[in-house]
Amino acid sequence: MGKYPKIYLAVDNCYGYKRFTDVKEWMQRSLDCGYTYIEASADTEADPLYMGDAYMTRWAKDVNRYSAETGAKVAHLYSGHGTYTTLGLAHPDMEVRRRFIDGWFGRMVDAAADVGAGLGFYAHGFTNSDIQTPAGYRRCVEELTHSLAEITCHARDRGVEYLSLENMYTPHMYPWTLKTAGEIVRAVYAEAGYPMYLTVDVGHMAGQKRFLRPTMDQLREYSGTLGKLWVGTEKAHKLLKKGELNAVMDDVAANPQLFADGMEDSDPYAWLERYGCFSPIIHMQQTDNNASAHRPFTDKYNKNGVIDIHRVLEAIKKSYDAPEIPGMPPKCGDIYITVEVFCGTMDYPYELLENLAETAGWMRQGITQDGLTLDRLVQ
Repeated sequence: MGKYPKIYLAVDNCYGYKRFTDVKEWMQRSLDCGYTYIEASADTEADPLYMGDAYMTRWAKDVNRYSAETGAKVAHLYSGHGTYTTLGLAHPDMEVRRRFIDGWFGRMVDAAADVGAGLGFYAHGFTNSDIQTPAGYRRCVEELTHSLAEITCHARDRGVEYLSLENMYTPHMYPWTLKTAGEIVRAVYAEAGYPMYLTVDVGHMAGQKRFLRPTMDQLREYSGTLGKLWVGTEKAHKLLKKGELNAVMDDVAANPQLFADGMEDSDPYAWLERYGCFSPIIHMQQTDNNASAHRPFTDKYNKNGVIDIHRVLEAIKKSYDAPEIPGMPPKCGDIYITVEVFCGTMDYPYELLENLAETAGWMRQGITQDGLTLDRLVQ
């Protein structure tokens, strides 16, 4: 590859869950809204835990058949809400983790291979009790790393071009800071010898500012409402209630795993400047940076939104122009800028399709043509 990647606009077909669920239909609906490349969500009737092996085999055949027929292309598969809500890959029970690796990840990797696509995901969480100490947190991270390395090796063996782990925004959903994102990518690459990349979601920087280290002045001003001040461990919260402020600060210092490193962790453009080149999938949602509501890029939401496609592309370019980061995998040759808009149960189907079409038009101000290199788009 050259220095800069090819850029493609894509859409997550999660907009179609429980509505446009037939493969040919969500392909055609996506094309009609202005998207040739598609992120196939497990929620849109493609989750092996619910559907089973035989169905997933038929699903892959349908994807290939209708892709040839319509011209739509599944760029990658992605985990859905069902696995997002579980401890999944980080479950404390080894038997459950094993079932998740074999029964879900293994089958999703196979499906991605069958349709010539990548695979992105977020399917784990750490329990509150496990993150109360650095040792507990470290154990969770180590177990997660080993599992991710195993999955990455399976992806390599099946010829899947990339796996892509999504960044999150709270301490129990690792990785959630710039530091931890780099740590997990380097650790898996070192163990597997094959890349596992990141999915940077531009709305997932809304939570880190809620988990900054408190100052002594903030402790003194504490009003008695725990929801207004984060001090980390349950122990620290109890100490705060007792007014033992020095002990609280000692506990904060002893538990860095529970705090963001600074406001940079809350900046979507800082994430793109650091890790855009290691993100084959970049999830796009309009946000005011106070919530991850997965809004479309329409006039209604762009007024107060902080995400601009031109700034996004410029930030990604900075990551390619930056010096190499030791231990990280090779920089990506293709990036799919993927619209991930969530739709409410009460939304009108035609309204959500209109929003997706308007979003595609807005995105085309920056991604004027699929497959152009990043430097040409930025120029």
